Amino acid sequence: MRLRAFIFGVTCSINWACTTPDKVQDIETKSFKAKGNAASGKIGINNKDEVVIRENTSAQDDLAVLDIANTHLRDEVERDLHELKACEAQLNDPRLGGNDQATANHDIDELKNDPEIKQRMGLDEEGELRVVKERSFEEQLKSEKKYQATLRRMKKLAREQNDACKRKLVIVREKHGLPGQPYKASGYFTKDGTWVETQRGESTLNDAFEISAKMKAKAAGAQP
Repeated sequence: MRLRAFIFGVTCSINWACTTPDKVQDIETKSFKAKGNAASGKIGINNKDEVVIRENTSAQDDLAVLDIANTHLRDEVERDLHELKACEAQLNDPRLGGNDQATANHDIDELKNDPEIKQRMGLDEEGELRVVKERSFEEQLKSEKKYQATLRRMKKLAREQNDACKRKLVIVREKHGLPGQPYKASGYFTKDGTWVETQRGESTLNDAFEISAKMKAKAAGAQP
């Protein structure tokens, strides 16, 4: 499957302008002459007399925004993968002509490569024994950017495969006497607003065959 190959063979590159990693660099701000506004920052002239668009944000905010965006994106990918796995499970069901093959598990956590954590143990200024853990801020920022790019590609691929799976599932279901789309719950509201369900909705393939059998039996009983 293309998605599985993507997970285990993902490669991506992010352009990152820096000199020596983890070394704090001086960033000139006073010499920048702002001339206007852009959607992503200020248009102006830098100390090399170049017209640029400058975006100036706090390092802490930059990482926080990435982390929040990646968490939201990861949740979306997980939902897409859950739908894909459920669709593939139905296609693989022998009752629909499948081979009963187990569906693949996709571990999103394997896509992220956090920087190495350095750990030191020693005494602090008050003589207390402490364990200090550190990791490179710059490497963490690069890792989050790579992770976001990978998640976006994975989301696109998962949705493409999910759409293809659903189209195939419609054909297979109809071929085996089921409606192309899952059965929906049906019923009516009484005068006092109470919902009375006359037919439950479909949650699993077992439900689909049970509902189908009941509908066929009911139709057969209604015939003279």
